[in-house]
Parts: sequence; structure tokens; C-alpha cells
Amino acid sequence: MSCRRIAYDPSRDFTRVRDFLAATIHRLGTLFTWDVSRWNYARYFVVPHRDGGGGIRAWEERIGLWVSARGDVAGVVNGEVPTPGTAYLQLDPDHDGILDDMISFAEERHAAPRDERRRLSIAIHDPFHDLFGRRLAARGYQPSSAEPDWMSERPIDGAVHPALPPGFSIRSMADDDDVEARRAVLGLSFGHADPVEWATALTYRELQRAPDYRRDLDLYVAAPDGALAACCIAWHDRVNRVGTFEPVGTHPAYRRMGLGRAVIMEGINRLAVLGATKAWVGSGQPFYEAIGFAKKYREIVWQKEF
Repeated sequence: MSCRRIAYDPSRDFTRVRDFLAATIHRLGTLFTWDVSRWNYARYFVVPHRDGGGGIRAWEERIGLWVSARGDVAGVVNGEVPTPGTAYLQLDPDHDGILDDMISFAEERHAAPRDERRRLSIAIHDPFHDLFGRRLAARGYQPSSAEPDWMSERPIDGAVHPALPPGFSIRSMADDDDVEARRAVLGLSFGHADPVEWATALTYRELQRAPDYRRDLDLYVAAPDGALAACCIAWHDRVNRVGTFEPVGTHPAYRRMGLGRAVIMEGINRLAVLGATKAWVGSGQPFYEAIGFAKKYREIVWQKEF
């Protein structure tokens, strides 16, 4: 079936792409594309946090969207940050005839200057490495030697106990929508001691506008004095009955107390109530392996200078 590229219209196409990602994963039974959470989190947090409204516009201008003759989404090329350098290919393998066009679009819109040349990284999930690696290699790309990023998976098969030290409790933004405290624990959890480096309150409110964000799945651990000690957001994909944790963090002053595990276990319990049967997290760190996650899906990066 023939496909054509059309201009990306955020008011029309953000949810269309979201639905395409969920439907492709569901039909193929594997993570061939970004999941729903990453699409939401990139547009509504990563991009505005990096560069505000101007960053959102720059990110949207670099999105390539291909549709079939019936108007169904067949493929997407996008970045994860406002600046060029890395392109992500979201492709339904049934429409692999558009792959070369997608690569050309990525080279035009996403390559970054490097000295007097240009450099592009193209990131694809592991099944694409097997299916399309030869086509990337034929165009001069080489796989990166760096350790790949992982999506790890954990089954959800019943209630789990989120054990907490005495006096600590788990709450959500549905209980107390304190954005100032929430952005502080997020920033500190990721090593940003200077508040200037934290997401602004406006950026966090933008995150809360994401179509798949839920305040009752934006969780945090409160210390006995009320300070926020750990946090996570769970994103629920009803189509695939999966919940993805992004981001997850613990305040440096409260580490090695089991708080990160506890807040994730509470998220798993809430996802189970919603019908999820598995949980994902975009990491292969030993911490996640210790609480039941196992590495499952690799993201391979191919690179080219031209």
C-alpha cells in the first residue's frame, strides 16, 4: 500500500501518533517503537524543560509523519529533545517501503553540525536492528559501540507490599497537588542541587497537560516531617495493559531506605487495579533487576557522518 508524508499538525496528530504506537506494539506483541509514555514525556516534559515553548515548536517542526492511502499512520520520525543530533524511527514493519524516505528525512531535519561535517544518530529498537540493519549500513551508518539503552519488564500478577520505614507515607498529586515540592524532589533526585536547574512550575504544569498523565499515578513518598523523599510517575497504556515508570528518583538524603522500591510497588498496585499485567522501565540498572525487572528490549543506535 502506498504511503505519503504529510505535515505534522500537533492538534490533530499527537494523539494519532500515540494511538499508532500503542496499536503497533499490540499487533506485533513486542516493543518495535517508542511506548506511549515516552511520546507523552518527550513532548510535555523533556522538550519544554530544555527550551520552553520555542523548544516545543522546534521539536514539532522536525517530526515527519507518513500515512497510508487510507490515512492511517504508517511511520514517524522524531527527536526527543528540541535540538538536532538523534532521530528515532517509529515504523510499522508492514510499511517498510518508506524506510529510505524516513532516513532521508532524518538526515535533512535531524543531523547536527560537527566541525565542517554533519553527524546523525538513528535509534531503533532491537527488532529493527535485525530487519533494517543492512539498509542502514548500505547508507553508510555503523552501529554504535556504546552500551545500548534497555527497556526492562516486570510482570504484574497480584498485590505487592510497599514497605516503608515508620512515619513515611505514599501519596499522589491527586491528594496534594504541590508542584513546588514535587519539582524540588524531582530535581534533587537527579543530582541537581541548584534550583535553577529544576523544572519550573510552569514546565511541571505542562507535564500535567499530557493526554496520558494522571495525578493519581504521579506518586511520592513523604517523610515524617512532610518533606518529599522519593517519586515516580506511572503511565498506563490500556491497549497493551502495561504501565511504564518514567521518571523515578529518590532524594539523596533518603537513599538506601527502600523508598524507591516502595513508591514503585505502590505504582504497580495502582496499575494492577487498572488492569495492567506488566510494568516497563527504561533502564537496565541493577536497582530495577533487584525488584523484579528484567532487561527485555534493546535500543540500538546507528551513526553516520557526512
